Formats: sequence, structure tokens, C-alpha cells
Amino acid sequence: MKRHGACLCLAGAVLTLALSAGLGSEPTTQAKIRVLVVTGGHHFEAKPFFAIFAAIPDITYSKTEYPAAADQLKPELTDRYDVVVFYDMWSKPLSDRQKKDFVALLQKGIGVVALHHTLAAHRDWPEYAKIIGGRYVLRDTKTNGQSLPLSRYFHGQDVLVRVADPNHPITRGLKHF
Repeated sequence: MKRHGACLCLAGAVLTLALSAGLGSEPTTQAKIRVLVVTGGHHFEAKPFFAIFAAIPDITYSKTEYPAAADQLKPELTDRYDVVVFYDMWSKPLSDRQKKDFVALLQKGIGVVALHHTLAAHRDWPEYAKIIGGRYVLRDTKTNGQSLPLSRYFHGQDVLVRVADPNHPITRGLKHF
């Protein structure tokens, strides 16, 4: 449980830094960042997870869950939200229309933050892996003629995190941990 709490704290810190990176250090009258948090497809401790979002003063957030989320990811979502945070592991396929609407939403410029389990979401849609920058491979897979090994994980691992660029706005002030 202790490690789980540490992981949630780390995720919260990364999310806070990612969402506030463009705000700079000058006071601003800019409205709060409007965040839609998408979950579904796996169990998680909702109370501490959503407490992370509630604790970030520069955002407002709403939550949605698959399957309803699939019909919400449309271009007009940018009228209500600036960024979508995915913490899902949805395994049911999206319809062709839902995929098209989601891509159109991205083309309209909405921000995306992909957290943890979403690497294993939408497994049969290669474009999703491109959108979020990776995927969790659950079975032998070939992509662009290249075989991908099965993904693996191990619970309870200590991971050394090295800050690659301590002067970058997102990592400024952070040390290796």
C-alpha cells in the first residue's frame, strides 16, 4: 500500500508539472485549465486518485468513464475542456466513427496526458499507440514488419528516476530520486 501511495504521489507530481508547464512563473489572469479525466476498464482507488486533481489549484476537472467516454471524445469537446487525461484500460473496440471523432478532436488541438494503464487500452487500434507514444503488448504482435516482444511488469520494484534536463520548465528544480 505504501508503494501504491508513492506511485500516486509521483503521478500527481508529474501531472501537476505537465499541466502547469506552460504557465510560467509570472502571475497570470488566465482561466484555470479545464481537464476531463477518462477512466474505465480497470479497478483503482478512486478517492486518492481524484484527490490529486482536486489538489491542483490551476485546474478544474470532470470525470467520465468508458463506455460513455467513447461518445464524448469529439471535436466539440474543446468548447468545454483544454486537456484529456487518460487513466483507462478499455479493451472493447471503438467504432470507426468514434475513432474518427477522437482523431478530429486531437486535430482541433486538445491536449492529452496518458497515464499508466492507458498503455494497454485500445489494443487493436494502432493509431492509439501513436497518439499516446507507446503500448503494452499483450500478445505476439508485428508492427511495420517488426516483431514486438510481450510487455512485462513486476510489482514492488524500486525505480531510480534521473532528471535528464534540470533546466526544462517541467523538471526545473527536481533532483534525481
